[in-house]
Amino acid sequence: VGPVLERGALPTSHACRLGKGQQAAMATARKRVRHAEAFLKLDVAKFYDSVDHAQLRTALRRRLREERVL
Repeated sequence: VGPVLERGALPTSHACRLGKGQQAAMATARKRVRHAEAFLKLDVAKFYDSVDHAQLRTALRRRLREERVL
């Protein structure tokens, strides 16, 4: 599943990705902050609790064809 989802990931997304740990996230943040007039830092509490699971399943079905994986 990893390689399939990795293809659609943004290059600036670092969470739970191989080779994209905290150090890489900090390097990306430092690079982007140098060129920005402003930035926003936030932590979204209980984000995953708010995800519509029916929509998530629909989106995953578009990418993953194996019923066993779904």
